[in-house]
Amino acid sequence: MVGNTSVCTAASGQTKVIIHSDGSFQLKLPDGSVHTGTAVDDGSTITFTETDAGAGPPVQTPSTARKVGDTWTVDARGQTQNCTLVAGEQ
Repeated sequence: MVGNTSVCTAASGQTKVIIHSDGSFQLKLPDGSVHTGTAVDDGSTITFTETDAGAGPPVQTPSTARKVGDTWTVDARGQTQNCTLVAGEQ
């Protein structure tokens, strides 16, 4: 997933998550705002922790090897999101 974009769609709109090789991530929200933080993969779980002021609690998702074109569903902060991994940073 590193270097590619997870495009996730929920009732609230489309969110994009980009994980960088240095362990940081960008979260591009439907309203156009961008949040940043760290993504730590312990081999079974990826924990996303936003470092911006006023950030919510960390979000955890199973650590699963994915390739471009894969789709999956994730529940984050009370929303079910349908995600697809697309090539590159979008």
